[in-house]
Amino acid sequence: MKSSLMTTALATFLVLLSTAGRADEFDINQQRCSWDADPQQRISACTWVIDSGRLSGKQLAATFAVRGMVYLLDYQNDRAIEDFTQVIRLTPEDSDAYFLRGNGYASNGHYDQAINEYNESLRLKPDNAWAFYYRGNVYEDKGQTGRAIEDYSHVTRLKPDFPDAYLRRGYLHYVRSEFALAIRDYDHIIRLKPEDTAAKNNLAWILATANDVRYRDGQRALGIAHELSAEISGNPNLIGTLAAAYAAVGDFPNAIRHESDAMTAARENGSNLAQHEERLRLYQSGQALSCPGGPCD
Repeated sequence: MKSSLMTTALATFLVLLSTAGRADEFDINQQRCSWDADPQQRISACTWVIDSGRLSGKQLAATFAVRGMVYLLDYQNDRAIEDFTQVIRLTPEDSDAYFLRGNGYASNGHYDQAINEYNESLRLKPDNAWAFYYRGNVYEDKGQTGRAIEDYSHVTRLKPDFPDAYLRRGYLHYVRSEFALAIRDYDHIIRLKPEDTAAKNNLAWILATANDVRYRDGQRALGIAHELSAEISGNPNLIGTLAAAYAAVGDFPNAIRHESDAMTAARENGSNLAQHEERLRLYQSGQALSCPGGPCD
């Protein structure tokens, strides 16, 4: 939920709040509403300001918006939706309010309502990269991968330095066996953020396991997987990628050893143990993974 959009919106709201009239108790609660480390204290202060009757129009909308964002961050989605509805009533052209209300609906699993909110946000602000990104998340959750890819592509055009959009799009290309496009996205992230663990791990996984041999490169996969060695301890996903890379180059003793380590880590953190057991049986029979599908996902 933390985004540059929300930061900008909050800064705008606080500027509006600062123009309100001053009184000791009002001033104290206004400041606590603007910032307090404790969410409940902040909500109480915002509620006091709203109930005081001293604000109207944009200033009142700003206070509802601040409280709504605190509710979102505190996972009180229904109350957040109510507050952003008040913001929209007071300032119907506020694209951020529709966006944030959409986040509340999405968090509640009300995906169609969330999409409607993101659509309205984009109607009011067509270059809202965050609305495209979150709408893409919803389409992804609904299994509409084509639409999700379209939205993530809008994000990359609007914000070429937005690694999460490339990461999500790359994963969807992978599950659709569009390996060249997935590899391109992960390579782009690594150029933006050479330390990005998720992008490196996903790229190594494709290079080690792709069911189209044109995109396999076991040696490169092994090199990338070893770059993550400092983070690998206790992480069954990273260990599993290293095991798959060893299998891809035909080193099944090391594949078996590392997959056994992945199973141990999976037992400790509650990951999918059966999946690792199936991979281990493959390696023990001298077979590498062929993904996506089967014990890959």
